[in-house]
Amino acid sequence: MPKPLFFVGNKRSGTTLLVNMLNEHPAVCVTHESDVVWILYQAISGIPTRFECFPWDAPRGMNAVIDAFRDSLENLDLQRDDLAIASSFDIIQRRVIEEGTSIHVPLKVTTGLSWIGDKKPVQHAFPGINEFIRSHFPEAHFIHLIRHPQATVASHLEAARTWPIVPAFWKGSEAEVLDRWCTHEEWVLRLKQIEPRRVHSLRLEDLCRRPIAEMDRLLSFLGIDCPSAIREKYADYAYDSPNEKYGGFVLPRTSVADRLLRMYYYE
Repeated sequence: MPKPLFFVGNKRSGTTLLVNMLNEHPAVCVTHESDVVWILYQAISGIPTRFECFPWDAPRGMNAVIDAFRDSLENLDLQRDDLAIASSFDIIQRRVIEEGTSIHVPLKVTTGLSWIGDKKPVQHAFPGINEFIRSHFPEAHFIHLIRHPQATVASHLEAARTWPIVPAFWKGSEAEVLDRWCTHEEWVLRLKQIEPRRVHSLRLEDLCRRPIAEMDRLLSFLGIDCPSAIREKYADYAYDSPNEKYGGFVLPRTSVADRLLRMYYYE
């Protein structure tokens, strides 16, 4: 099976951009919020009558996968052996990638992939789910994409005003959304203490300014080469000012946020 790859950290941090860049490579495929790990997490003791949405998320991706692949889910035997969860993840993810759902477009043929994963940064950083991943996916690696909280918090608040369905905490105050940003980042920092060699961190701002160099570092972390044709594609993703839209937003200041800003070299 391909090795599992998961995003950790915060939403609205540029993860969709990074997934699109990763998926340019023939050996990698990451889905846009298929929620398969969260589905398996709930099904470990048997398929529930009703799957619940992750508390800090929205149900759209989960519901689309369940509706599209209920047949595969109902045939799962997660108690079979130690590899049952990993193999179930592989089976369902391949179907999402190749067939798509009502909201997921088909991405590519899965033959020959070295890495297969999903983009759910808050879910996969959550301590309970992260422990589940590390217990059942011993080869799992994690990508941690960081974006300045001024832009991340402002983007959450903007989406809460304009999107029909968002996680409940996105509708909070600036200070409350920033507090959640800090919490999610601290989850990742604890993970990096536990598994320092399996987490790769990068900043969105650096990725946009020097996409080839940052993708070379990321693919080296994954142990795969980057063909020159793919590197040329990465050059097209260059963007000098990814946070310009939110330059007028005034970010609340807290001691925790200030510490993280210094740690991530924003101050």
